[in-house]
Amino acid sequence: MPLFVCEKCGGIDNTALGRYWTKDLPDMWSADNEGMALCCECAPTRFKDGEPTNHPADMRTFGKWHNQFAKRYYKDLSEKERKSLINYNKEKFKKFE
Repeated sequence: MPLFVCEKCGGIDNTALGRYWTKDLPDMWSADNEGMALCCECAPTRFKDGEPTNHPADMRTFGKWHNQFAKRYYKDLSEKERKSLINYNKEKFKKFE
């Protein structure tokens, strides 16, 4: 299960459940969160054009935690666990320690 650090709250989420793979699509997100990997709770609930981000058949619901697993935070992980994160960057995530 590929996990990443949310760049807004420091939470740990699965790349399939949060907004990781679509983070660099500029036509989809507002300037304040463009390019940011965000957990499902911090991900925007609307696209730039105002349309809802959630597809009815999608298991994700942005704006709240998905409850597929308990929410954990970067600060609570061991160094070994941190290094296994797909977007691990010690300097970038120092603010969450």
